[in-house]
Amino acid sequence: CTTFTAPYIQDFENAGAIPVCWNQGASNSENWLFADGSAAEPSHGGNAGAIVDHTSGAGYFAWINDSGAHNTGTTLESPFVDVSGLTMPALSFWINSNNEGVTNVDFSVDFYDGAAWNTAVYTSNTNTGGWAQVIIDLSAYTITGPVQARFIVDENNGTDFYDDIALDDVAFDELPACVPPSEASASNVATTSADIGWTENNGSTAWEIVVQAAGTGEPAGAGTATATNPYSATVLTASTAYEAYVRTDCGGGTFSAWTGPINFTTLTPPPANNDCANAIALTPGAVFTTNPVVGTNAGATDSGELAPGCASFSGGDVWYSAVVPADGVLILEVNPEAGGLGDTGGAVYSGTCGALVLVGCNDDGSVSGAHPIININDPALANQTVYFRVWEYNNDAVGEFQVSAYSATLSVESAEVRDYVHYVDTVNNDFVVKSQSNISVIEVYNVVGQLINKIKPNSTLGKVNLNSINSGVYFAKILLENGRSSSVKFGK
Repeated sequence: CTTFTAPYIQDFENAGAIPVCWNQGASNSENWLFADGSAAEPSHGGNAGAIVDHTSGAGYFAWINDSGAHNTGTTLESPFVDVSGLTMPALSFWINSNNEGVTNVDFSVDFYDGAAWNTAVYTSNTNTGGWAQVIIDLSAYTITGPVQARFIVDENNGTDFYDDIALDDVAFDELPACVPPSEASASNVATTSADIGWTENNGSTAWEIVVQAAGTGEPAGAGTATATNPYSATVLTASTAYEAYVRTDCGGGTFSAWTGPINFTTLTPPPANNDCANAIALTPGAVFTTNPVVGTNAGATDSGELAPGCASFSGGDVWYSAVVPADGVLILEVNPEAGGLGDTGGAVYSGTCGALVLVGCNDDGSVSGAHPIININDPALANQTVYFRVWEYNNDAVGEFQVSAYSATLSVESAEVRDYVHYVDTVNNDFVVKSQSNISVIEVYNVVGQLINKIKPNSTLGKVNLNSINSGVYFAKILLENGRSSSVKFGK
């Protein structure tokens, strides 16, 4: 390859092949790849594969696949470039890195000054918030001949595989008169605010910044003047994707190019039942579908209560409560909402918030598959409040679900009245009524209205023995001491 002459730019628009006169490192255990971002290539570039090339948004770029074997020293070398015609030579490039909430790979750049390699003239181990430009001033180096750059990725991020780093638009050219800010990022992102910070490269203390809806694009006009770095963006909308751009004011009407987009999404406010103390009360019914409640883990944080004891709990829990019926029998279950969460865990506790006692924990028992179902059958918990903690497995997805408390021993009528519960004790062949008030009378009738049996318990527990009647459908009239009465249907 002959030596190229600056200004030189490589945009990797070579139909997915390595460009002419570029070289993979001789000791590479894996190679740099060249893609246009189509399909799932790279699957974890930018943010879960959401990446297009920097040049045009429809072309190619170079990238390293962090999903493969974890290799170090994976190198991509530029050709030789004669920069002797440049007054203030500079190396610039664009990188894109997003660890998707896990860890980053190590990225570094070496510079050959015509006689020797200068190692690690730039290093990075952080997210870029989209494509970010890096400009390296080469005037401080003694350049004795044609120069080169080599780009190195070290996958030093353990078993994580989410940071498919990308590279585009490498150039040897004049250093801009006003160098754009670098290392720009968003931090302290909250529901309605975020801090935008950057590295100043000209010694300036004046900048312009724009914060706008994601996807709007590079500003065409001026931004908001600021002398503060980082800049605090406020009065934002919760759960909204934004992008920011910043440029340096070098004085005399001279501005740098815009640096950006710096992408971030404001947080979702925590749900009302984000902690145990604000648990949403469930109304127990006869079956799951009697009184289900739609919940969400969007914005949920770790309540810090007692460890649940099963599944993969990583925070993001929400809370529900229910009063166990008088027979001590209750089922708490989660099932999916349409298009909602596909994998949840749950734990039930007795006691009080801050002093909970684990009753049961489950993540794969419900009729809908990977969701919890926890059965309570404990007379000691009768009429007690229990707390149902729900979370998404691994806390890496957000969505809705249905949660319900129910018991087959509760009829629709008793669930509505909530003065008593009734059920058939098949072991002792009794029709049982349990109430918070004394029971005055229980009368049992057949389907034609004939009185079969009548008792006057005068207590909170009444049992009508069914040994003398045949199998079939019957009705019971229940009169409580407080004056409430109702009729219920049951089967023997």
